Amino acid sequence: MNDVLFQKIEGSPDKYTQSLSLLLRDLKSPFKKDDKIGIKLHWGEAGNHSFLQPTYARTIAQWLLEQDAKPFCL
Repeated sequence: MNDVLFQKIEGSPDKYTQSLSLLLRDLKSPFKKDDKIGIKLHWGEAGNHSFLQPTYARTIAQWLLEQDAKPFCL
């Protein structure tokens, strides 16, 4: 059975970014060195409100770089 990571977040948007960083810190990377990893930001629909916030994408990209992966945006 796989581990499930959960973290309750309350407060300002900065708290969400900090929480994401803590969650990623505890996550074992499934990627190998130099793996190219796409980060899907949005679905490209006009008026779309469902997208990955840039601060979260940056946090994820930084984590991937620390894992020696090569992130790119889709």
